Amino acid sequence: MREVASIVCSFPEHFPAIVLSAMGKTTNALLAAGEEALRCRPSQVSRLPPLRSLRELHLATARDLGVDAACQEEVAELLTQLEQLLVGVSIMQDLTRRARDSLVSYGERLSVRLFAGYLRARGIPARAVDASDAGVETNDAFTNAEIDYERTLPLLRESLAIAPARSSSPSESSGEEEGVAGSAGETAAEASSPKALPGHPLPALSREESAATGREIPVVTGFLGRARQSGAVTTLGRGGSDLTCTLLGAALGLPEVQVWKDVDGVLTGDPRIVPGARPVGELTYEEATELAFFGATVLHPLAMQPAQEVGGMAVRVKNSYNRAAPGTRIAASRDLHEALVTSIVLKQNVTLVDIVSTKMLGTYGFLARVFGVFAEHKLSVDVVATSEVSVSLTLDPAKTLWERDLIEDELEALTAGFAGIARASYRRGMSILGIICNVQRTSTILERVFNVLGREGVNVQMMSQGASKTNISLIVSDAESERVLTCLHDEFFGPAKAA
Repeated sequence: MREVASIVCSFPEHFPAIVLSAMGKTTNALLAAGEEALRCRPSQVSRLPPLRSLRELHLATARDLGVDAACQEEVAELLTQLEQLLVGVSIMQDLTRRARDSLVSYGERLSVRLFAGYLRARGIPARAVDASDAGVETNDAFTNAEIDYERTLPLLRESLAIAPARSSSPSESSGEEEGVAGSAGETAAEASSPKALPGHPLPALSREESAATGREIPVVTGFLGRARQSGAVTTLGRGGSDLTCTLLGAALGLPEVQVWKDVDGVLTGDPRIVPGARPVGELTYEEATELAFFGATVLHPLAMQPAQEVGGMAVRVKNSYNRAAPGTRIAASRDLHEALVTSIVLKQNVTLVDIVSTKMLGTYGFLARVFGVFAEHKLSVDVVATSEVSVSLTLDPAKTLWERDLIEDELEALTAGFAGIARASYRRGMSILGIICNVQRTSTILERVFNVLGREGVNVQMMSQGASKTNISLIVSDAESERVLTCLHDEFFGPAKAA
């Protein structure tokens, strides 16, 4: 967290608002604790290894950061509430999606209190703000909730209006405190998975303005909202802190928000597969969204929605370990005159479904009936290609916090659901290669793509461009996907340079 504080203090000309996610691996530990609580007696919950590790991590971090007694009491109280929730899970022998959202929310709630306490310990006015209490309203789709922008933006704007600082006291409930933020023109920074990094000195923050106005830096929980109907805490899916960050920026009318990660911005390929991947300087909202949906993990797939809602707000992805790097700037538009291919992303382990029906030739309503079957089975469709008598598409059920694979029974039930409509079959172990590009130059791009595929002896199982102006999708087997990604990256960006 010292590293995160150092980043925050590097903007002396701004009064920042901060969005934090949980400390490293905390979310996974919370989920593990929930699963283990289902298999133990209530009296054994306090001894669960994940819970003990979480308690030790956060209490040790509080001591290491030198936060005051009030902050330590808040942290201890949240850890007690967490244990009580797990006892309830053990008693009920049930861990619903609603309970899971409440469970994982403790990671962010603990993180913001520790960080705000650390800033205060260094003489920087700051306060923890729970986004679920500050106005982030969602539907009741627990684990992957959708934000109600029409209600949320004005609520956030009101709750994060400038407010005078006040001393923290043990009796204050974090859920009842009002959030604060500075005026338009400030910077909203999101720090992903902060870790306590000992030995980093905290640079001096220019506090003349905050001292004169009595303002406090708001430290807001990422990833969380509150269901409008039930009033329960919801989560926004993996990487939801990115979405909270852009949401906060949109509500405050900021010209730019910064999302701090551990890479030099959005890259031309997955660096774990392509050693020569390099940062992309600029992207449009649409390009960034396509990249996120089709495999780039650096941003939440919906993070661009708030920026598009208000227009004119830029999103910059920066590297917390390489601050001098310019990162990637994402805006409504950019000059694509010279652009060919911007980035190539890979999504593995998808399922390809082929649906054929000559009986439906020339009849209306075929596609409606096809997609009705997927809706009935609550399966999300990614890429689609159609003809007069057939439909091919890919499935990706891993769109929630608790990623899992489709089981055979689900796929068999799906194909059986087409009885009387069409003949359906499926193939597992497929990959989507998303080529983010200037589709005005599709002929040039595809000529080079298929030259590479022909040279490598790779057959494309399906291709889709559809209405997208930025993406061409190719479906290949998982076994060939990483080789294809590397070869295509070499073709369009040049081979990796020897170290």
